[in-house]
Amino acid sequence: MTVIKKYFDSWAKTYEQQYNDYQTEFLSYDDGQATERAVQVLFEESSSVEQLNFNNNKKKLLIYAGGFYNNGITNSIINLSRNFDTNKYELVFVDYPRMRPEKEYNMSRLPGSVHFIFSFSWATRTFFDTYNQNTSYHFGFNSKLVNQNKMKATYQLNFRRIFGNFMPYEAIDFGGYNKAITGLFALSPVPKKVVFLHNTMWDEYNKIVNGRYKHRKNLRVTFTYYQYFDKIISVSQSADKQNREDLSQYADSAKFTWVENLVNGAEIEKELSEVKQQVDNGDSLIELTKTETPSGIITTQLFHPVDQNYFNFVTVARLSPEKNHLGLIQAFKLVHDNYPKTRLYIVGDGPIRLEVEQLISGLGLDESVFMMGFLQNPMKFVSFTDYVVLPSVTEGQGLAIIEALLAHKPVVGTDVAGIQDVIKGGRFGLLSGKNAVANPNSLANTLALSIETKDSIKYVKTVKEPLKIFHAETQVDGQWITSSDDWKNPDIILGNDSNGRAFVEIKHVESYPNYAVFIDGKRAAQNSQLAHYDVQSDVAIMVVLDMEQQVCFERFDWRDYNRNALNEFETRAIL
Repeated sequence: MTVIKKYFDSWAKTYEQQYNDYQTEFLSYDDGQATERAVQVLFEESSSVEQLNFNNNKKKLLIYAGGFYNNGITNSIINLSRNFDTNKYELVFVDYPRMRPEKEYNMSRLPGSVHFIFSFSWATRTFFDTYNQNTSYHFGFNSKLVNQNKMKATYQLNFRRIFGNFMPYEAIDFGGYNKAITGLFALSPVPKKVVFLHNTMWDEYNKIVNGRYKHRKNLRVTFTYYQYFDKIISVSQSADKQNREDLSQYADSAKFTWVENLVNGAEIEKELSEVKQQVDNGDSLIELTKTETPSGIITTQLFHPVDQNYFNFVTVARLSPEKNHLGLIQAFKLVHDNYPKTRLYIVGDGPIRLEVEQLISGLGLDESVFMMGFLQNPMKFVSFTDYVVLPSVTEGQGLAIIEALLAHKPVVGTDVAGIQDVIKGGRFGLLSGKNAVANPNSLANTLALSIETKDSIKYVKTVKEPLKIFHAETQVDGQWITSSDDWKNPDIILGNDSNGRAFVEIKHVESYPNYAVFIDGKRAAQNSQLAHYDVQSDVAIMVVLDMEQQVCFERFDWRDYNRNALNEFETRAIL
């Protein structure tokens, strides 16, 4: 007994200050006089009582942000919240009380005007209600095994438990992946309800991470709630088109629309200005120093201005299968073999980090591909590189390359929904061929093109005609028409000769003296007399008919972009 008392005395002494601090901050009225004060407030007049009133004429928007992980969804809601007119709207976030360092940090980035409500514990319910909910969580709300009326009553009871008499103007499920929150919002008594889709969701449904379906368990339930939302909002027009087609069985097509995410242009401009000033002052930015903050976030104090004797690629994305880091590394290997003075920097962290590191070592790229981890201000580092690459298999929008454009960096992206809307057919960067997602060789060709044209880039106000790039693979035989609709007189032919060997040939070569052919990440030697190239049967080919054509990209005006995106949000998302 003495030993136990001694232990507890020591323990109490160790944490005495923390207890006192907690009591001062959260329990200052726990002084034995609470009942007396309550009587004074309820039955007597008391001049010493401060009454708080949060009623106003603003539109209350109830938002679930997706858990505040270090990802694009979190950055998007933070950027959006900073651009709202606080005279018109009041933002109320709901979340779970479980805290993590990254969550705490990201919540601190929100404006001070927002409010938080945390969903503690669970609603009181019967055995049948619990069975009904668990069944819906497994089979979906539209299952014949689910009593939908009972399930709706359960959700509405829980909504009242969490929010009391608070009735928002609109409920916005900005995360889109949490089946419990999606169901809570969908079946709530809130008059207006929207859900955001930050990717092409059927691709997300089929995504595998470390041998397991990452989102299938949640999304097969989440999809069944879409019909109860007023609007289903993708974050790009091309993603909206695909989601509308893929998810047509779950909701009426008229409910689907799109709103682009905003960017934090002012903050990025400030970061770039700080780095420029450091460089102009001659500060020795030699090493990249990483510092662990109390919140667990790695901050960058000094930046390593990458070796300008190399052509430096960088990708900024969470290490997750849909971001296609493995394909990018394989493509870079082909390019690096042909252009040794190249390097690739990977900014981000995530569940496939080990797999990425193993591939880098397995391909012998340890001295050419560098893992930078999660950086709080990635655009500072990006500013030292030559090209930003986003090789995604699926993408909702591609916020990383929008931010890269804001940092005045040219970009390479795969030809998938979301990225298509950012690069706009070559107006803002180089778009890989349709096969680049499945075939790293095709992506390697676009990376090689970026190296070959590095001295030709010119930024203009409006791009009238982007650089013409033509992609193909030798698995498909037949004529390949590029710049003409005349099937009898094509500019480029891809086919097989009489011996069955594959070839690519430039016709009318006299009209294209500055053509270039890229095969598996290497520019083939030019033959102006006979532009005929025998190729293997499994290669990726890219042809640029006029390499002397100026590679023109438009300057990205983030103020106009944000203005338009916010207008989209107000007209399409706030009903």
